[in-house]
Amino acid sequence: MSERVLIAYSVIKCAISEDDEALLHIVHHYARYIAKLSMRNSQNMNGYVSYHADEIMMRQLETHLMAGILKFRIPPH
Repeated sequence: MSERVLIAYSVIKCAISEDDEALLHIVHHYARYIAKLSMRNSQNMNGYVSYHADEIMMRQLETHLMAGILKFRIPPH
């Protein structure tokens, strides 16, 4: 069983402040999950099914992730 790696609070705080490097770090952190969500299957004339990542869907998911990060606010203590 693999151990879950969390994103550091400081990275999240920088990403909320529109730091490009922090935003890309978070997108990279979720890259495998985004790729899994964007998988599509296709079937050829022989009935063979193949799977491939839908690049447009991947970019849309990345864009929605970044938009969500920028909307996120940390409540004051």
